[in-house]
Amino acid sequence: MFELLRKAFGGKDREQPRAPERADAGSQAAPPKPALRELGVLPPPGPAALADGSGPEPTAGVVGTLRARKLAGMRDRANRLAQERQREAEAEARTAAERQDRESKQMERDRLLAQRTFQALADLIEQSAARGLDGREYPWGNCFDARRCVCSVSPAKARSTAPVGSLPAGESPNGCLDMAGNVSEWLADWYDHNCRSTRGGAWHGYDADNFRAYYRFRREPHSSSSILEFRCVSPEGSS
Repeated sequence: MFELLRKAFGGKDREQPRAPERADAGSQAAPPKPALRELGVLPPPGPAALADGSGPEPTAGVVGTLRARKLAGMRDRANRLAQERQREAEAEARTAAERQDRESKQMERDRLLAQRTFQALADLIEQSAARGLDGREYPWGNCFDARRCVCSVSPAKARSTAPVGSLPAGESPNGCLDMAGNVSEWLADWYDHNCRSTRGGAWHGYDADNFRAYYRFRREPHSSSSILEFRCVSPEGSS
């Protein structure tokens, strides 16, 4: 009867749960799965800590690697700093060289300007002393007169130089003597790049145009002659 009821309400026989099978002592255990460390996923474990909490000293390889990295970083920083200092030094040197070059050029311009100014003033003074304010052709006027200067033009026909001031008739409006004839005078300005200027004409000149107050001759600076002179200027009232 119980059998009939079981078949009517229970259907198929329920399977009883099986107890886990125990491995026999003599059977071989399954091989363990490889650890993550062995597969290279995790780094190798460090040295185990001691019971009091202190660990063992790091290995020599680790210390050497850390020191090498630290030294490499220090060398890189030192190299960068040295390169920056070198660039700064080069920039300062270029700035100093440019400043010195500008100063040299400015000094040369100032020197040339001062020289040209002096030459212009010297020429202006000489022309004023020889021609006066009216700009005459000769120190004594606009017409040539051989008797007013030491020259070889007829009727004077000089044969050598004469003492300074021997012909007072040739005096300029500013009281200067021998501004024409006798000997030529060096000027402060240059005739060209190689020669200096002279004015006044010398005693051996036979052309009246040579004794004009504005007429210039060219002479090499190192040349010397008995027909060349320097005119000295002293302050007014001095002896």
